[in-house]
Amino acid sequence: MFAVIDSFDAMTSIRPYRNEVGPAAAASAIKALRAEVGTRYCAENVERLASSYEAGRLNWILEYFNDSCPVPGYDELPKATQIAAP
Repeated sequence: MFAVIDSFDAMTSIRPYRNEVGPAAAASAIKALRAEVGTRYCAENVERLASSYEAGRLNWILEYFNDSCPVPGYDELPKATQIAAP
């Protein structure tokens, strides 16, 4: 499942060699994942991710976690999420 999720994230995030994001990138990613079922990915895991996307349960990920969105600086994160220095 992690391979499917990681691949979907890579295919839908901005990269130096590709800047397609949003629904078009997600549709391409789902198609690419399905094409590799049986060789790289488990069919059940690909279909779970695809059905979650098609049901609209991943839309927020495409908008919020995309690399084009501003990410708060470390000091702006809530203290509970910061890692204490050793």
